[in-house]
Amino acid sequence: MSLYEFLDYKQALRSVMEDRRKRFGSRFTFEKMAVACGVQKTYLSKVLNSSAHLNQDQLFAAVEYLNLEPSDYEYLSLLRESQSGLNSKRLKMIQEKINQIRKSKLKTEAVINIDPDQSIENLQWEYYTDIELQLVHMFLTVNTYSREPLRIISKIGIDELKLQNILLKLQRWKLIKYDGQKYLCSDPMRHLAEDSPVFKTFAILMRLKTIENIHLKNVTHNLDYFFSVMFSANPKIQEKLKKNLLNFIKETQKEVVTSKSEEVYQLNIDFFKWS
Repeated sequence: MSLYEFLDYKQALRSVMEDRRKRFGSRFTFEKMAVACGVQKTYLSKVLNSSAHLNQDQLFAAVEYLNLEPSDYEYLSLLRESQSGLNSKRLKMIQEKINQIRKSKLKTEAVINIDPDQSIENLQWEYYTDIELQLVHMFLTVNTYSREPLRIISKIGIDELKLQNILLKLQRWKLIKYDGQKYLCSDPMRHLAEDSPVFKTFAILMRLKTIENIHLKNVTHNLDYFFSVMFSANPKIQEKLKKNLLNFIKETQKEVVTSKSEEVYQLNIDFFKWS
């Protein structure tokens, strides 16, 4: 359910909390939310179940605790004002603003099927400069991890909070969807063009992550493979090798697309001229 379907900020907070608890367990509780807001749990309960209200700072803290977007806070803040304000002229202005936001948000979510590729294009820097985010996205294509995402933590060396933030972010970008039992994941296999402003940063970070992973796991398993060589040749040989590599990449992509996802692998290919 969309946050923007609610006209009561308290109901919206309860609904978001229910979703968070369902997916992340004890990481999200009303007791912890109360601590984040700087109030007693009994007071928070009174707010959510009676006529009492959070002040703006407390509402902001609750929104931060639930890892919502700034635009979500603005909407909830307007709902709060509409429920606690007294000036009829001001309330009318607030209600008009609420209606405008709801019309825009609900129309977009109901009518427009946001293309995941376009979402990534708009958020290129954030997506491609967070290798751990990309790794989580890829791991979620494997059934084992899509049902038990906490297993990803030990695989890539992040903590539970980082994982939860990534899951929420991927969901906001509509790259994953939780169906109540597991995460449904859009295909994360996409090409980043060399002329992209983030390409060089992405390439460096990917290589650093590879080195970090090798040291983290002390890789010696015979399924892991490393090959590196320096050689001298001529431009004709270089072009021939490039074509061979491109054919290899195309063939690899075909095999990967048609295979069942059971584990996550990384393949790096570096081929450049020193002089």
